[in-house]
Amino acid sequence: LLLQFILKMVHIRLDFLIHNPGSTSPLLTNPCQGARMKLLQCIHLLLMFLLAAGNLHAQLVIHNRYWFKKAETGKGLYLFGHGITNLISQVQIDIAEHNAHYASFGANTMRLHLTQGALDAGSPWKQLADGRYDLEQWNDTYWRRLKLFMDDCLKRRIYPFIQIWDEPVIERGSTRWRVHPFRPSNNVNHLQELNDDPEGHGMEGFYELGNEKLIRLQSSFVKRVLDYTAPYGICIYSICNEYDFSSNAPVDWQDYWIDLFRGYEREHPELQAPLLFTNTAVQKYMVSGAERFPVLD
Repeated sequence: LLLQFILKMVHIRLDFLIHNPGSTSPLLTNPCQGARMKLLQCIHLLLMFLLAAGNLHAQLVIHNRYWFKKAETGKGLYLFGHGITNLISQVQIDIAEHNAHYASFGANTMRLHLTQGALDAGSPWKQLADGRYDLEQWNDTYWRRLKLFMDDCLKRRIYPFIQIWDEPVIERGSTRWRVHPFRPSNNVNHLQELNDDPEGHGMEGFYELGNEKLIRLQSSFVKRVLDYTAPYGICIYSICNEYDFSSNAPVDWQDYWIDLFRGYEREHPELQAPLLFTNTAVQKYMVSGAERFPVLD
């Protein structure tokens, strides 16, 4: 416990230095500042893995495609709860207060949309002065909040149900696709091929694997989400909310993310359990491809 406390204190200090590069710390005020920052980031990531590894009580596995069990005991676990789904993007809400409220009722899971309503100051991507987004730059506020959320969930033994993409917000509507960061008119990344369909939706183009720039930007976001969440070992992932609600939802887009998740596991052997997945996606994929990925039906 003492070692874990010391690691946590060092982790907090490194987190401050990394996110406050203007600090007057002697670690960062010398000609080798760039190299030292890279070293601090590496140590910071290592500590994050070590701290997560010290809480293996939280690991989950899927049993017979229908039930969650704790990995270390083999006992079944019933998950219930909900929470404010776009909590990370609602920057005015205190994360610890929110989680404490739900945990007080015994809730042990939180449903979290990462891109639903993720606009302006609550967007994962940096918003520029003209109101458009740069999908190759990150909004530090969003990612700090995601880390705070994960730390707090681990402390309270809450299992986040993370839905990365969201089909409803790429459907037509003044608060949906029209203001979505990926809509070409809303960003500076020249995604002209991702145009509205005749009815004003963005779904068909958003799922196009042949659009290399689009898929690269989507993949960059998903990998960053995994960097921030996977080491904790407590997450259940859904790649897209209500994905099967649209007849335009292709199975190959789903397959792409399965392969990316599996590749991420191979690149990060320190992860203590497989990344878990649910079938809030194309049903026929889950029937035919369940052996490729641990899914909950």
